[in-house]
Amino acid sequence: MNDLIIDIGLVLIIATILAIIARRLAQPIIVGYLVAGILMGPAGFGLVTNSETIAFLSELGVVFLLFIVGLEINLKRIKGAGTAALLVGLLQVLLTFAAGFALARFLGFNSVTASYIAIILTLSSTVTVIKLYGDKHELNTLHGRVALAILLVQDLVAIIALSLLATQETSTWSFSTILVGIGGLLTIAVLSKLFLDRLFTLVSRWPELLYITSIAWCFLFVIAAQLLGISTAIAALLAGISLSPLLVHHEISARIRPLRDFFATLFFVSIGMTITFSGTSATLIGILALFVILVCPLLIMTVMSIIGFKAKPSFLTSIGLGQISEFSLIIAGAGVQAGLINIEILSITALLAVITFVSSSYFITYDTTVYSRFSRVLRQFEKLGIRHLRLQYGNTSPKPEYIIFGAHRMGMRIINTLRSMKKKVFVVDHDPQVIKKLMKKRIPCRYGDIEDPHIMEQIGIHHAKMVISTIPRFEDNLLLIQRVTVLNPQAAIIVTADHEHEGLQHYEHGAHYVILPQVLSGKHVSTLMQDPISAVIKRKTKYHNALHRAKNNKQRGTHNTYDHRK
Repeated sequence: MNDLIIDIGLVLIIATILAIIARRLAQPIIVGYLVAGILMGPAGFGLVTNSETIAFLSELGVVFLLFIVGLEINLKRIKGAGTAALLVGLLQVLLTFAAGFALARFLGFNSVTASYIAIILTLSSTVTVIKLYGDKHELNTLHGRVALAILLVQDLVAIIALSLLATQETSTWSFSTILVGIGGLLTIAVLSKLFLDRLFTLVSRWPELLYITSIAWCFLFVIAAQLLGISTAIAALLAGISLSPLLVHHEISARIRPLRDFFATLFFVSIGMTITFSGTSATLIGILALFVILVCPLLIMTVMSIIGFKAKPSFLTSIGLGQISEFSLIIAGAGVQAGLINIEILSITALLAVITFVSSSYFITYDTTVYSRFSRVLRQFEKLGIRHLRLQYGNTSPKPEYIIFGAHRMGMRIINTLRSMKKKVFVVDHDPQVIKKLMKKRIPCRYGDIEDPHIMEQIGIHHAKMVISTIPRFEDNLLLIQRVTVLNPQAAIIVTADHEHEGLQHYEHGAHYVILPQVLSGKHVSTLMQDPISAVIKRKTKYHNALHRAKNNKQRGTHNTYDHRK
């Protein structure tokens, strides 16, 4: 027992130190955990003596991880992702799996192992992408939304893969999986209707009771799975899905997350302990890593180009998904536990995770720079489109007074204000869905982006009195300022920036005004702070009603904008 306590303590201390180092180097924390496992395992210093016990405890990390995944599954997100983005996700999964399976068979693996390798290579890391895109404020961009839609499809595929692959008996997987799937869904539907909502509404009055009831519910499914001889991972996932419709599911997730993080740390460290360099082929790892880093993004970009997306969003989406997933590690671990693949595949998967997590963090950070350098070559992909998205409304030779790049929340309010003033407006956006909405409202617009070298002349930049960009990307705005300054020196230029130092550079290059949304919001809140608290509270109804009016006007297509001062 004392040795076990020492081992767990060493795991947590070393994992913490390396996780801090990983974050300081702008790497995912999981990289730190995996490296900690390598150092403490047989490939390193062999510090842990109870590796089997650590591995057993780490299984709880998988249980809690998938329980929370189930809690956070929202079917409305699938509907809201957009048909084109979901189609990209589906085709990406099919093509990458097929290519990965063919590669694994070519490398000499049998069909079962090749299937595992293919699904391992197909999935990308939701945690890594959300973290890095969030740091760059790009989750709501076109490529950010498409990437999240692809990840959503991949998560659903991972769930199915766990059902099909993570079994204990290869001869009975199909019957037990179908039985559990149907039975699980029926159980979820019946229990949710009958008493789950009432039970958790009752226990939610006491936070401690809500916490322990949620864990007990999870382990009720896990115990049933053990008795039936099926995957505990799927059982935990079904337990989470059964609670996801509840109003308190966010609170349940928040309370269980620390427990999940503790055991998940043990899981990823134990995966690192399985890595052995002696029997692992460096050539094989290199081939698989190149497949993930180069071939997978190439397939995604090809699919997006065929569907009709422009080169830039296609490239930015694809390069952001060039890593394997946390689910890949879970699936590989489940395969080893079921005896379907050997431990070398798990070791290779862990090394791939380290390599691709590190590489993708740099690719996402410098994606715009890479695109700018190879944009001329990458635009050739647009010729693959079976239906080119030539979305445009209005005169083919427009003479607008105001040109707006970006028509999301801020851009749309500017557009509505200018139209209410009877000004001639032309809008450019690289999101097909946004352009379609503008076309329905009969607002002159065009599908395209700032980096298109021909777009300035096509939209009548010579006639514009003012050019406004609501796109916060620094490089795009810098390019816009340079081109407008050359083509129409008399035009006023307004751009957007996330940070003050970027705004200063825009002014130095010729911008006449720089919008800093965060600074403006801070100034407005500072103004509110000068009023009595009672006055702020009383104005809540006015703010609430103003937002309702803005929402209703948006649905009706009218041009009245939300004004917090009304």
